[in-house]
Amino acid sequence: MKHQTIFWLLSIITGSLMCWTCFEGLFSPVYAAETENWKVQSMGQDIINLGLIPLYLLTAGFIRRNKWYVSLLWAGMTIYFIYTYLIYCFDIHFNHLFIFYCLIVCFHFYSLLYLMFLYWYRAIPLQVQSSPLLKQITGIYFVFISLLFYFLWLSEIVPASLHDTVPGSLQSAGLFTNPVQVLDIAFVLPGILFTGILLLRRKVPGTFFAPIVLTFLLLMEITIGGLILILWQSKMESHPGVAWFVFALAAFNLVLVLIHIKQNTSVHASKKMV
Repeated sequence: MKHQTIFWLLSIITGSLMCWTCFEGLFSPVYAAETENWKVQSMGQDIINLGLIPLYLLTAGFIRRNKWYVSLLWAGMTIYFIYTYLIYCFDIHFNHLFIFYCLIVCFHFYSLLYLMFLYWYRAIPLQVQSSPLLKQITGIYFVFISLLFYFLWLSEIVPASLHDTVPGSLQSAGLFTNPVQVLDIAFVLPGILFTGILLLRRKVPGTFFAPIVLTFLLLMEITIGGLILILWQSKMESHPGVAWFVFALAAFNLVLVLIHIKQNTSVHASKKMV
């Protein structure tokens, strides 16, 4: 059995598990122990996940057909789902779906490793193409996004730490700590910032990881904007203007993703013609 087929089967299993946990979250009392704020956010995340699962399976299907560049987009989606389901694992009260949250993170993580070592290494050239101008714009965007979110998180964390109080967002969500802040500060934002610096310096790893990071950011921006609107409609503390700003970032991000795809597909098509 070819590695693309094994990878496709792993993606189907993982996608099916995600569908089931989302439907359980929406139509059973899985979040009964959560505060109203966190319950609304969790159900909103389930709705967003259900909308993304078909795209996740579609990109996995393209990889099965050896469309190598799509694998970078799939990787960005997979990192997004690992990020999301780690939050389910650590900050949703224990329920009958806990083991399935863990399995989803496990399958996503090892599918990503499988892709890296058995597909990228064997099947595709690791050097992707992009123009110097595109590298500069994408690099500046990554640096801007990483510094923006560092500022947002630290503007909440530092005053609370200095005054030995708890941030308001934690009080409303009823959490001990904010899992999003942990993952962002420790892993996500340094990675985005480092990729941006690599792009500005025109290094090959930056060019390779750019579409992965762009895909991850696009999904995160859609999620953040969607959750803000859901909280606003539920009459909780939120402002729709912030959501539209985030959606504007998502639109700009989408343009960058499409340009990266167009440049790479055109380059590799020309190579085949030659």
